Amino acid sequence: MKKNPTIIDVAQQAGVSPSTVSRVFDPSWNGRIREETRRIVLQTANQLGYHGSNALARGLFTQRSGIIAFVIGKSVSDFYIDIVKKFLPLLQERGKQVLIFEIDPVVGVENILTQVHRYRTDAIIIASSATSSEIINPFFSTNIPIIIFNRYIPDSNFSAVYCDVTAATAQAADYLMAQGHKTFGIFNGSATIAKEIERVEGFAAQVNKRGGSILWTQECDFSYTAGHETALATLSEQPWPDAIFCTSDIIALGVMDVIRKKFHKSIPQDISVIGFDNIPASSFDAYDLTTISYPFERMIPCTVDLLERILNSPSTHVERVFDMELIKRGSVAPKYELPQA
Repeated sequence: MKKNPTIIDVAQQAGVSPSTVSRVFDPSWNGRIREETRRIVLQTANQLGYHGSNALARGLFTQRSGIIAFVIGKSVSDFYIDIVKKFLPLLQERGKQVLIFEIDPVVGVENILTQVHRYRTDAIIIASSATSSEIINPFFSTNIPIIIFNRYIPDSNFSAVYCDVTAATAQAADYLMAQGHKTFGIFNGSATIAKEIERVEGFAAQVNKRGGSILWTQECDFSYTAGHETALATLSEQPWPDAIFCTSDIIALGVMDVIRKKFHKSIPQDISVIGFDNIPASSFDAYDLTTISYPFERMIPCTVDLLERILNSPSTHVERVFDMELIKRGSVAPKYELPQA
Protein backbone atom coordinates (compact mmCIF):
# COMPACT_ATOMS: atom_id res chain seq x y z
CA MET A 1 0.00 0.00 0.00
CA LYS A 2 1.30 3.42 -0.95
CA LYS A 3 2.45 5.49 2.00
CA ASN A 4 0.82 8.88 2.47
CA PRO A 5 3.29 11.74 1.92
CA THR A 6 4.47 13.53 5.05
CA ILE A 7 5.63 17.03 5.83
CA ILE A 8 9.20 15.71 5.78
CA ASP A 9 8.75 14.34 2.25
CA VAL A 10 7.58 17.75 1.06
CA ALA A 11 10.42 19.54 2.85
CA GLN A 12 13.11 17.28 1.38
CA GLN A 13 11.84 17.56 -2.19
CA ALA A 14 11.22 21.33 -1.96
CA GLY A 15 14.61 21.95 -0.37
CA VAL A 16 13.24 23.68 2.72
CA SER A 17 12.89 22.85 6.39
CA PRO A 18 9.82 21.00 7.76
CA SER A 19 8.96 24.09 9.82
CA THR A 20 8.77 26.16 6.62
CA VAL A 21 6.31 23.67 5.12
CA SER A 22 4.27 23.83 8.32
CA ARG A 23 4.14 27.62 8.15
CA VAL A 24 3.00 27.61 4.53
CA PHE A 25 -0.06 25.62 5.63
CA ASP A 26 -0.59 27.69 8.78
CA PRO A 27 -3.11 30.58 8.23
CA SER A 28 -1.42 32.68 10.90
CA TRP A 29 1.68 32.91 8.67
CA ASN A 30 -0.16 34.28 5.64
CA GLY A 31 1.79 37.14 4.09
CA ARG A 32 4.91 36.43 6.16
CA ILE A 33 6.60 33.86 3.88
CA ARG A 34 8.40 34.77 0.66
CA GLU A 35 6.05 34.22 -2.26
CA GLU A 36 8.62 32.17 -4.20
CA THR A 37 9.14 29.83 -1.23
CA ARG A 38 5.40 29.50 -0.78
CA ARG A 39 4.93 28.70 -4.49
CA ILE A 40 7.60 25.97 -4.45
CA VAL A 41 6.21 24.33 -1.30
CA LEU A 42 2.62 24.32 -2.57
CA GLN A 43 3.69 23.01 -5.98
CA THR A 44 5.71 20.21 -4.36
CA ALA A 45 2.90 19.35 -1.97
CA ASN A 46 0.46 19.14 -4.88
CA GLN A 47 2.76 16.83 -6.83
CA LEU A 48 3.14 14.50 -3.84
CA GLY A 49 -0.53 14.63 -2.89
CA TYR A 50 0.16 16.27 0.46
CA HIS A 51 -2.71 18.42 1.74
CA GLY A 52 -1.32 19.95 4.90
CA SER A 53 -0.74 18.71 8.40
CA ASN A 54 -3.15 19.03 11.27
CA ALA A 55 -2.63 21.48 14.10
CA LEU A 56 -0.97 18.94 16.39
CA ALA A 57 1.50 17.88 13.72
CA ARG A 58 2.38 21.49 12.92
CA GLY A 59 3.04 22.04 16.58
CA LEU A 60 5.82 19.44 16.56
CA PHE A 61 7.81 21.67 14.24
CA THR A 62 6.72 25.16 15.29
CA GLN A 63 6.75 24.38 19.03
CA ARG A 64 3.30 25.93 19.18
CA SER A 65 -0.04 24.31 19.86
CA GLY A 66 -2.10 27.03 18.20
CA ILE A 67 -4.25 27.10 21.35
CA ILE A 68 -5.12 30.32 23.17
CA ALA A 69 -6.56 30.28 26.69
CA PHE A 70 -9.30 32.88 27.11
CA VAL A 71 -10.01 33.56 30.77
CA ILE A 72 -13.18 35.45 31.70
CA GLY A 73 -14.80 36.42 34.98
CA LYS A 74 -18.10 35.15 36.33
CA SER A 75 -20.98 37.43 35.40
CA VAL A 76 -24.74 37.32 35.73
CA SER A 77 -25.02 39.24 32.46
CA ASP A 78 -23.72 38.28 29.02
CA PHE A 79 -20.99 40.93 29.15
CA TYR A 80 -18.02 38.54 28.98
CA ILE A 81 -19.73 36.09 26.64
CA ASP A 82 -20.36 38.90 24.17
CA ILE A 83 -16.66 39.78 24.30
CA VAL A 84 -15.66 36.17 23.59
CA LYS A 85 -18.05 36.03 20.62
CA LYS A 86 -16.35 39.09 19.13
CA PHE A 87 -12.88 37.59 19.64
CA LEU A 88 -13.52 34.09 18.27
CA PRO A 89 -13.81 34.79 14.51
CA LEU A 90 -10.71 36.99 14.52
CA LEU A 91 -8.66 34.38 16.38
CA GLN A 92 -9.91 31.57 14.15
CA GLU A 93 -8.93 33.57 11.07
CA ARG A 94 -5.37 33.47 12.45
CA GLY A 95 -5.55 29.69 12.80
CA LYS A 96 -6.00 29.76 16.58
CA GLN A 97 -8.11 27.42 18.67
CA VAL A 98 -9.61 28.85 21.84
CA LEU A 99 -10.12 27.29 25.26
CA ILE A 100 -12.51 29.34 27.41
CA PHE A 101 -12.20 29.33 31.19
CA GLU A 102 -14.43 31.09 33.70
CA ILE A 103 -12.88 32.22 36.97
CA ASP A 104 -14.74 31.16 40.09
CA PRO A 105 -13.74 33.55 42.91
CA VAL A 106 -14.45 30.82 45.48
CA VAL A 107 -12.48 28.01 43.84
CA GLY A 108 -9.65 30.14 42.46
CA VAL A 109 -7.57 29.54 39.34
CA GLU A 110 -5.40 26.51 40.15
CA ASN A 111 -7.53 24.16 38.04
CA ILE A 112 -7.42 26.61 35.14
CA LEU A 113 -3.63 26.78 35.37
CA THR A 114 -3.45 22.98 35.30
CA GLN A 115 -5.51 22.88 32.09
CA VAL A 116 -3.50 25.71 30.53
CA HIS A 117 -0.28 23.73 30.97
CA ARG A 118 -1.84 20.40 29.99
CA TYR A 119 -2.91 21.76 26.60
CA ARG A 120 0.38 23.61 26.07
CA THR A 121 -1.42 26.87 25.35
CA ASP A 122 0.60 29.43 23.43
CA ALA A 123 -0.78 32.48 25.24
CA ILE A 124 -3.42 33.63 27.71
CA ILE A 125 -5.89 36.48 27.24
CA ILE A 126 -7.37 37.54 30.57
CA ALA A 127 -10.64 39.46 30.28
CA SER A 128 -11.76 39.56 33.87
CA SER A 129 -12.03 43.16 34.98
CA ALA A 130 -14.41 42.33 37.84
CA THR A 131 -12.09 39.78 39.48
CA SER A 132 -9.73 40.86 42.25
CA SER A 133 -6.01 41.03 41.50
CA GLU A 134 -5.29 38.53 44.27
CA ILE A 135 -7.28 35.83 42.48
CA ILE A 136 -5.62 36.25 39.09
CA ASN A 137 -2.07 36.84 40.39
CA PRO A 138 -1.09 33.12 40.00
CA PHE A 139 -1.31 33.54 36.21
CA PHE A 140 1.61 35.93 36.32
CA SER A 141 3.98 33.27 37.66
CA THR A 142 3.71 31.22 34.46
CA ASN A 143 6.12 31.51 31.54
CA ILE A 144 3.22 31.79 29.09
CA PRO A 145 2.73 35.13 27.28
CA ILE A 146 -0.23 37.04 28.73
CA ILE A 147 -2.39 39.91 27.49
CA ILE A 148 -4.64 41.72 29.95
CA PHE A 149 -7.78 42.84 28.13
CA ASN A 150 -9.98 45.71 29.31
CA ARG A 151 -8.01 46.19 32.49
CA TYR A 152 -4.85 47.88 33.71
CA ILE A 153 -2.79 46.17 36.41
CA PRO A 154 0.12 48.35 37.58
CA ASP A 155 3.58 46.75 37.55
CA SER A 156 2.32 43.51 35.98
CA ASN A 157 4.93 43.65 33.18
CA PHE A 158 2.43 42.13 30.78
CA SER A 159 0.93 43.62 27.66
CA ALA A 160 -2.47 45.22 28.14
CA VAL A 161 -5.30 46.71 26.11
CA TYR A 162 -7.59 48.90 28.18
CA CYS A 163 -9.53 52.17 28.38
CA ASP A 164 -9.03 55.49 30.12
CA VAL A 165 -11.82 54.97 32.64
CA THR A 166 -10.96 58.04 34.71
CA ALA A 167 -11.42 60.33 31.72
CA ALA A 168 -14.70 58.59 30.81
CA THR A 169 -16.24 58.95 34.27
CA ALA A 170 -15.08 62.57 34.43
CA GLN A 171 -16.88 63.17 31.14
CA ALA A 172 -20.05 61.63 32.60
CA ALA A 173 -19.82 63.90 35.65
CA ASP A 174 -19.29 66.94 33.41
CA TYR A 175 -22.34 66.02 31.34
CA LEU A 176 -24.60 65.64 34.37
CA MET A 177 -23.41 68.89 35.92
CA ALA A 178 -23.89 70.70 32.63
CA GLN A 179 -27.55 69.66 32.92
CA GLY A 180 -27.77 71.48 36.24
CA HIS A 181 -27.34 68.49 38.55
CA LYS A 182 -25.40 69.26 41.72
CA THR A 183 -25.99 66.35 44.10
CA PHE A 184 -25.28 62.71 43.32
CA GLY A 185 -25.65 59.18 44.60
CA ILE A 186 -23.49 56.25 43.47
CA PHE A 187 -24.33 52.55 43.27
CA ASN A 188 -21.20 50.49 42.69
CA GLY A 189 -19.97 46.92 42.74
CA SER A 190 -17.47 45.52 45.22
CA ALA A 191 -15.15 48.22 46.57
CA THR A 192 -12.30 45.69 46.60
CA ILE A 193 -12.23 45.46 42.80
CA ALA A 194 -9.83 47.83 41.07
CA LYS A 195 -12.17 48.75 38.22
CA GLU A 196 -14.90 49.74 40.66
CA ILE A 197 -12.53 51.91 42.66
CA GLU A 198 -11.38 53.58 39.45
CA ARG A 199 -14.94 54.32 38.29
CA VAL A 200 -16.13 55.67 41.63
CA GLU A 201 -13.03 57.76 42.29
CA GLY A 202 -12.97 59.18 38.76
CA PHE A 203 -16.60 60.27 38.93
CA ALA A 204 -16.42 61.61 42.49
CA ALA A 205 -13.20 63.53 41.88
CA GLN A 206 -14.69 65.39 38.92
CA VAL A 207 -17.92 66.16 40.81
CA ASN A 208 -15.93 67.57 43.73
CA LYS A 209 -13.66 69.50 41.39
CA ARG A 210 -16.67 71.26 39.89
CA GLY A 211 -18.28 72.04 43.23
CA GLY A 212 -20.87 69.28 43.29
CA SER A 213 -21.62 66.91 46.15
CA ILE A 214 -21.68 63.12 46.52
CA LEU A 215 -24.49 62.48 49.03
CA TRP A 216 -23.81 58.76 49.42
CA THR A 217 -22.14 55.72 47.87
CA GLN A 218 -23.74 52.28 48.16
CA GLU A 219 -22.07 48.98 47.34
CA CYS A 220 -23.93 46.00 45.85
CA ASP A 221 -23.33 42.89 43.74
CA PHE A 222 -23.18 42.97 39.94
CA SER A 223 -26.77 42.00 39.22
CA TYR A 224 -30.19 43.42 38.42
CA THR A 225 -31.57 41.99 41.67
CA ALA A 226 -28.79 43.54 43.76
CA GLY A 227 -29.33 46.92 42.11
CA HIS A 228 -33.07 46.64 42.70
CA GLU A 229 -32.81 45.64 46.37
CA THR A 230 -30.02 48.08 47.25
CA ALA A 231 -31.82 50.98 45.58
CA LEU A 232 -35.05 50.17 47.44
CA ALA A 233 -33.27 50.22 50.81
CA THR A 234 -31.09 53.25 50.05
CA LEU A 235 -33.74 55.50 48.53
CA SER A 236 -36.09 54.68 51.42
CA GLU A 237 -33.59 56.02 53.95
CA GLN A 238 -31.16 58.38 52.25
CA PRO A 239 -31.80 61.83 50.74
CA TRP A 240 -32.59 61.78 47.05
CA PRO A 241 -29.88 63.26 44.81
CA ASP A 242 -30.37 65.11 41.55
CA ALA A 243 -28.79 62.22 39.65
CA ILE A 244 -27.49 58.69 40.20
CA PHE A 245 -24.32 57.17 38.74
CA CYS A 246 -24.20 53.36 38.54
CA THR A 247 -20.85 51.71 37.82
CA SER A 248 -22.58 48.94 35.85
CA ASP A 249 -25.58 49.00 33.51
CA ILE A 250 -27.00 45.81 35.00
CA ILE A 251 -27.12 47.54 38.40
CA ALA A 252 -28.64 50.65 36.80
CA LEU A 253 -31.53 48.68 35.29
CA GLY A 254 -32.55 47.42 38.73
CA VAL A 255 -32.23 50.93 40.17
CA MET A 256 -34.40 52.42 37.42
CA ASP A 257 -37.21 49.91 37.93
CA VAL A 258 -37.27 50.64 41.67
CA ILE A 259 -37.47 54.38 41.08
CA ARG A 260 -40.40 54.00 38.70
CA LYS A 261 -42.35 51.10 40.16
CA LYS A 262 -41.75 51.41 43.91
CA PHE A 263 -41.39 55.15 44.36
CA HIS A 264 -43.53 56.16 41.36
CA LYS A 265 -40.96 58.70 40.17
CA SER A 266 -40.22 59.55 36.57
CA ILE A 267 -36.85 59.22 34.84
CA PRO A 268 -35.46 61.67 33.82
CA GLN A 269 -38.07 64.24 34.93
CA ASP A 270 -37.63 63.59 38.66
CA ILE A 271 -34.13 62.13 38.70
CA SER A 272 -31.45 61.34 36.11
CA VAL A 273 -29.59 58.01 35.93
CA ILE A 274 -26.38 57.13 34.11
CA GLY A 275 -24.74 53.71 33.77
CA PHE A 276 -21.52 52.12 32.57
CA ASP A 277 -20.77 49.29 30.05
CA ASN A 278 -23.43 49.89 27.35
CA ILE A 279 -24.86 46.37 27.55
CA PRO A 280 -27.56 45.61 24.92
CA ALA A 281 -30.45 45.99 27.39
CA SER A 282 -29.42 49.58 28.15
CA SER A 283 -30.70 50.64 24.72
CA PHE A 284 -34.13 49.01 25.16
CA ASP A 285 -37.02 51.48 25.03
CA ALA A 286 -37.99 50.51 28.58
CA TYR A 287 -34.68 51.90 29.89
CA ASP A 288 -33.07 54.13 27.23
CA LEU A 289 -30.12 54.42 29.60
CA THR A 290 -27.39 56.99 29.16
CA THR A 291 -24.15 55.08 29.60
CA ILE A 292 -20.44 54.82 28.89
CA SER A 293 -19.38 52.51 26.06
CA TYR A 294 -16.22 50.53 25.35
CA PRO A 295 -14.77 50.78 21.81
CA PHE A 296 -14.59 46.99 21.48
CA GLU A 297 -14.70 47.24 17.68
CA ARG A 298 -11.18 48.74 17.91
CA MET A 299 -9.89 47.12 21.10
CA ILE A 300 -10.45 43.51 20.02
CA PRO A 301 -8.62 43.63 16.63
CA CYS A 302 -5.81 45.51 18.39
CA THR A 303 -5.55 42.70 20.95
CA VAL A 304 -5.44 39.99 18.27
CA ASP A 305 -2.67 41.86 16.43
CA LEU A 306 -0.79 42.26 19.70
CA LEU A 307 -1.17 38.54 20.35
CA GLU A 308 0.73 37.70 17.16
CA ARG A 309 3.41 40.16 18.16
CA ILE A 310 4.04 38.69 21.61
CA LEU A 311 3.98 35.13 20.24
CA ASN A 312 6.87 36.06 17.98
CA SER A 313 8.60 38.10 20.68
CA PRO A 314 7.50 36.90 24.15
CA SER A 315 9.46 39.62 25.95
CA THR A 316 7.35 42.31 24.26
CA HIS A 317 5.51 44.58 26.69
CA VAL A 318 2.99 46.87 25.01
CA GLU A 319 0.11 48.92 26.39
CA ARG A 320 -2.72 50.25 24.23
CA VAL A 321 -5.08 52.78 25.79
CA PHE A 322 -8.43 53.72 24.22
CA ASP A 323 -10.91 56.50 24.88
CA MET A 324 -14.47 55.57 25.82
CA GLU A 325 -17.69 57.10 24.48
CA LEU A 326 -20.53 58.68 26.43
CA ILE A 327 -23.78 57.39 24.88
CA LYS A 328 -26.45 60.03 25.52
CA ARG A 329 -29.95 58.60 25.75
CA GLY A 330 -33.19 59.45 27.50
CA SER A 331 -32.36 58.76 31.16
CA VAL A 332 -30.70 62.16 31.67
CA ALA A 333 -32.42 65.55 31.41
CA PRO A 334 -31.73 69.06 32.70
CA LYS A 335 -32.46 69.67 36.36
CA TYR A 336 -33.85 73.02 35.36
CA GLU A 337 -34.07 75.13 32.24
CA LEU A 338 -30.69 76.66 31.60
CA PRO A 339 -30.81 80.42 31.00
CA GLN A 340 -30.72 81.50 27.39
CA ALA A 341 -27.43 82.93 26.22
